[in-house]
Amino acid sequence: MQILPSRLAGLQDDIQAIIAANWLRPGHAARLRGKLGFALVAAFGRFGRAQLSAIKRRQYASGGKNFQLSAVLRAQLEWWLVHLRSLPGRGVPRSPAEKFLVAYSDGEGSGKVAVCLTFLDRSTEFCCAEIPHSIQQRWGGVNNIHRIEAVGPPICFLTWPEKLRGQLLLFFIDNQSALGSMVGGWSHEEVLNDITALSWSLAASLQCFVFFEYVPSASNIIDAASRAQSTADISVYYNRGWSLVPPCTPWHRLQ
Repeated sequence: MQILPSRLAGLQDDIQAIIAANWLRPGHAARLRGKLGFALVAAFGRFGRAQLSAIKRRQYASGGKNFQLSAVLRAQLEWWLVHLRSLPGRGVPRSPAEKFLVAYSDGEGSGKVAVCLTFLDRSTEFCCAEIPHSIQQRWGGVNNIHRIEAVGPPICFLTWPEKLRGQLLLFFIDNQSALGSMVGGWSHEEVLNDITALSWSLAASLQCFVFFEYVPSASNIIDAASRAQSTADISVYYNRGWSLVPPCTPWHRLQ
């Protein structure tokens, strides 16, 4: 499924005109959002949905006469100009014999994140990381746990890219806010929206067919690793035959 070249050219011209005028009225935003939403039907997974958030906010803006572009709105419009040219295609796994890889992630209030991935041969690897304090400070807010929990998927995609390429992945998260954003592909909250956008961009680049599901904290098998203070605290995973690997983190992409 592809966007017609004429429709693509019209969308690009429309966005370029909006950026040049530095102006977007709510009615125009509604039409643009509808057209872009239709274009995303042809894109992989939930790719691009997070980049509609500022357009949606402008669509429902009420009162006032100043409809100049905000920094976020301009950035998202510029993102569309780049990515409309090469939207990752919507793939469909065709073999009923394909099996799922399974991942779990967990975040802890201080900023620690742990992720595990079980392969088709039932072997499991896991990694642990800590979100830099500087990033958490920029996030602001009193409670960042939903943002911390949401970092699990991008860590997973970056740490095991070749193992996940073209695979089916069942990903368990024990935080409802993080889960909801991943399932829907976007969030009302700017920080969570950015993390979600990164997650789906990475999944699309790998053509990894990921399905997000909820797991209660008490049943989250990687929970202890996110709270570990020493090597002894993760000995339970070594005893299971799991392998600890270095994490590949997305901090440079979440600045």
